[in-house]
Amino acid sequence: MAATALYAPLGAACGIVARQHRTAVVASLHVRRQYRAIGQQSRCRTVLVRGEAGEGQASTPAAAAGDGFPAAWELAQRVSGDAAAMIMTGEPFTAVIILEKGVAEIQHQHPGDPSAALLHTQLWNLQTEAGDHEEALKSAQAAYDLMLSHFGEQSADAAFHGIRLGISLIGTCGDMDRAQSLLMMGGATAQHNLQLFWNRLQELEAEGNPAAEELGMQTKKLMVALAECNFYGALAVVQQALQTGEDMALPIEELEGAWLGGMRQMAAALPPDHPMVGVAQRELARVTADAEEWPTLQEELQGVQTKLQELLYLLRQLPDSMQPQGSGTAAEGAAAASAAPSDDFLP
Repeated sequence: MAATALYAPLGAACGIVARQHRTAVVASLHVRRQYRAIGQQSRCRTVLVRGEAGEGQASTPAAAAGDGFPAAWELAQRVSGDAAAMIMTGEPFTAVIILEKGVAEIQHQHPGDPSAALLHTQLWNLQTEAGDHEEALKSAQAAYDLMLSHFGEQSADAAFHGIRLGISLIGTCGDMDRAQSLLMMGGATAQHNLQLFWNRLQELEAEGNPAAEELGMQTKKLMVALAECNFYGALAVVQQALQTGEDMALPIEELEGAWLGGMRQMAAALPPDHPMVGVAQRELARVTADAEEWPTLQEELQGVQTKLQELLYLLRQLPDSMQPQGSGTAAEGAAAASAAPSDDFLP
């Protein structure tokens, strides 16, 4: 896996696709290939995907290039790379300092530029991994606000950043209705884009096109996003019940399907020891501990934790040739989708 892959924006995260109709939107992911418009459903702006970068150059988001913000994006990428280097050498605190200074510099030089969301997202990853939910919530909100102000509430940009905001609302025991709404929109967006990306990835792989490797990476990010939506969407259901103390007869079998299915989806794109996998386990353990006033529910949640541990143990026993790597294939994406749980328990 590339050095920057661990904390790169995943373009995704948590919520499960609601059974009621919701408009699916298309992500503006930064894929290295020729500009091409991807169709969207109504209410969402058309998003262009940035084409192949020149030798030695980084790809620029279409939104940034079109709106005249390449300087801010280049600054964000440089800061992001410096922070990622610190992370890979085991210095996350230094990475946080670099990212915070980078955010301040972009705000000073390019007020309101959405490129700062890249750095807010990296901060969110570090803060969430460290269990600093309050600071993570601030970072998620800052990134989401940038997307709202620049692209609008119905944009794919807002939908994907809303996933992290939803996760942080769950982590801080905040507004669960809002968290689930954000996750549903993010999940619908991830699922819609995943189908589009699978189709294009199959074409590129059949052609032997080298662009398939980059698109495979982006496809895996969508897989992880949908997995998080499944996993944390179910977590929000339990968290909301604990907050209200009402209707504690939860559909554990359906929730368990979301947690196990979400973990299997993550495993199709990430190694079982990836920090995001550990964070998901930790958050389920936190909710389980909070259920001490409801012994039956707590016992059921403990049973789910055991099954998750068993699943991850089995995944760790897979030979290296079967472990997830840095690139993805259409077949892996299809396998992950087949593991998706039912969404019947969603509100």
